[in-house]
Amino acid sequence: MNGKERIFRYTKIDENLAYLIGVYIGDGGIDRKQEYTQWSIDKDFIERVRYAYMQYLGKDLPEISYNNEKKLYVWRFGSKSYCEWIYGVTQGKSKIPDEIVNDKVLSKCCVEGLVDSEGWISKSKKPLNHCGTHGYSMGFCITEKNIFEFVFNTFQKYNVKVSKWKPQKKGNYKPLYSMRINIRDFDRADFYFCIRRKY
Repeated sequence: MNGKERIFRYTKIDENLAYLIGVYIGDGGIDRKQEYTQWSIDKDFIERVRYAYMQYLGKDLPEISYNNEKKLYVWRFGSKSYCEWIYGVTQGKSKIPDEIVNDKVLSKCCVEGLVDSEGWISKSKKPLNHCGTHGYSMGFCITEKNIFEFVFNTFQKYNVKVSKWKPQKKGNYKPLYSMRINIRDFDRADFYFCIRRKY
């Protein structure tokens, strides 16, 4: 286990914890040693996640490291109580807790965690006009259909337009559900990426 055993303490799911649940479902992992692990190419994302966890696990959390082989930042901490809680409340990353689904603000925070993990922004290869202005597109994808529907429904509540969606299946892999998101609507509804690369 990574360092000392850390006791997870919380009273209810707040906005911060709703965000972390979204992050876990998107990119987080739990190993057999009851260690939580977060991988990312974006150090600022993991720094944001690490800081958010201090509210529930204390400030003496392990530092972020860099894996040269995978060329990714990685962060781990040991907490059996937290790992058991997050795995159970999300039913193994397959369900959003009802406490979040039934609360519009918590839903938004959870979606922001999911989008930080599984969202993307791309820039057009060619300028759209003689001024050199490029176009940008934005989207979200995940393999769990009910998680995808939660994100879709939350955007609907905030009047964020998204594209029609259908599963994309390749070989024996699980279907991948994806959507494009209207960037202006996303911004007007005060959704945001915490990752600078995705601004």
